[in-house]
Amino acid sequence: MEKLSDLKKELADLSKPELIKLCLRVAKLKRENKELLSYLIFDSEDPLFYAQKLKPEIKEVFEQPFQHAYYLTKSIRKVMRIITKYYRFTSNKQGETELLIYLVEEFYQSWRYEYRYQALGKVIFRCLEKAQSNLKKIDEDFRADFEDPINELVKKTNLKFNF
Repeated sequence: MEKLSDLKKELADLSKPELIKLCLRVAKLKRENKELLSYLIFDSEDPLFYAQKLKPEIKEVFEQPFQHAYYLTKSIRKVMRIITKYYRFTSNKQGETELLIYLVEEFYQSWRYEYRYQALGKVIFRCLEKAQSNLKKIDEDFRADFEDPINELVKKTNLKFNF
């Protein structure tokens, strides 16, 4: 496998049509490559707007009825993978934290007593831990906006799941 620096040199030597052809070929190879290329072309100027576009996808998870908390846990893990992919594309901790808080808030909007499932509580708590660890890497101006909601959600999670 070639080094990244070697690939960069070779790409610099290619003409524009050849470069377009290679990009499209890479995009066809995997869905994630296509999503990344789409993000880079259309949404990379404003990663927080891109985060706003993901919120309806997160909300959609909680609009369907679940037979058991196990299925809700699986759905929340799927949303966590989407949020992780968002971060890989954007490298924006603020947007990731905003999405994690939104996920937990949506969970509590659709809360039912039957959801007191240990594994579900651990997933929710892991979301909040990740959001708290992101706070250290966020600009201080925005940090204050996230600290109070995260602390409230941690308290709520401790009460609901007896952690």
